[in-house]
Amino acid sequence: MSEEILKQLVNFKFSLVHKVVERLPETIQKPIKGLEGQLMQTLYDISKEFVEKTPVGETDKTGGLRTIDVE
Repeated sequence: MSEEILKQLVNFKFSLVHKVVERLPETIQKPIKGLEGQLMQTLYDISKEFVEKTPVGETDKTGGLRTIDVE
């Protein structure tokens, strides 16, 4: 699966979850939004750590970063 399609799929899923949560009562929205914030912070931390650890000369066609193989 190409990276661009994967990015679009992940963004679509986040968007869909966000729209569904907005329709729920406020008492249910609050904890879900907290979890959403934690997830986004975790993704940010992971991507930041990966960027910091990538050696300067070690790049490829993915925009200057190494790819992560997920198994």
